[in-house]
Amino acid sequence: MRTIILACAAAIAVTAPAAAFETPAREFTRDGISYRYTTTKKDGVTYLTGVVLDTGKKFKLAVARDGKVKGRFGTTPVSFQADTARSDTRSLASR
Repeated sequence: MRTIILACAAAIAVTAPAAAFETPAREFTRDGISYRYTTTKKDGVTYLTGVVLDTGKKFKLAVARDGKVKGRFGTTPVSFQADTARSDTRSLASR
């Protein structure tokens, strides 16, 4: 579960600055799990809405200007700081 959330956070780190409107669907794979998501930006908040392609589990995350991420991954509520997730992802990738 933590890996999935970190993968979503990595996607946020890449897409959040560029998302000025709804983007076309994007896909990425991390640790053998494939994701498809779109981003939209409204009132300074970036929303990532997507699905895990392998399982059909949906997620919706809101990234505030201050980097706080809140939302749902399937039925699980999530909340974390985007900067923390990015640094955790980098340390995992270096292992």
